[in-house]
Amino acid sequence: MFSSDRFAGANFLKVGRKEEAEKIFRELNKRNPENHSYYHQLEVALGAETVEQKLAMYAEFREKFPKAQTPERLPLNIASGNYKQPIITC
Repeated sequence: MFSSDRFAGANFLKVGRKEEAEKIFRELNKRNPENHSYYHQLEVALGAETVEQKLAMYAEFREKFPKAQTPERLPLNIASGNYKQPIITC
């Protein structure tokens, strides 16, 4: 069930069990690649703090889910300047 998995992942993050949280949020992304929250929580689980780390994560999901709009859209919120041109694949 989505909601129980989401809460389990969030609780794993709260107690510092990032590996377990990562597994949960990756699975949730497979089920619903359009949910923004799953990507944001996966950023935390992966420890993606720099722009480059976050963009690499979104690039991975753009390849996995080529029809999904969310992994195309969310990087535009974090990238600035020179990063925006290569992100847009239209």
